[in-house]
Amino acid sequence: MFSFIRTWFNTIITALNAVVTIDLIEITNFINPEHLSDVQMDYNYLLKLDETDMVDDTETQDEDIIKVKVYFWFTTSGKGVAVYTTIIDSYVYALRKYLKDQSTTALAQKTSGTLRIEEIRGVRCFDLDKYEGDYFVPKIEFELKTRDV
Repeated sequence: MFSFIRTWFNTIITALNAVVTIDLIEITNFINPEHLSDVQMDYNYLLKLDETDMVDDTETQDEDIIKVKVYFWFTTSGKGVAVYTTIIDSYVYALRKYLKDQSTTALAQKTSGTLRIEEIRGVRCFDLDKYEGDYFVPKIEFELKTRDV
């Protein structure tokens, strides 16, 4: 399940990277981002699955709701206020909009051998004012409604 969702999400990041000046890079070598070195923390993201719940309905027992969180680290050291606007508009909001705009038809094509994404819902950006040292650290969370195929 995680591998499929990660692959799907990375296609979204690839599309986003095609239109921004600095690419977002996935953090893959640590589950706990606090242990990353400064060299690895420039414009990065970490994808985590928060929880999964089976839809409680006898007609939809093959459906699950998967809660996904995306953590970001944007270096802001010495870059001034303009970088905040760029990050919110070009990265956080752009990703939120892309997730919200996914059509049912496009999602129906997002299928692995055993799982299909049917709906994206509850897209939420938060910690839009949170800094950790020289890093701006916003987050996005959303739910995926999936179906076993």
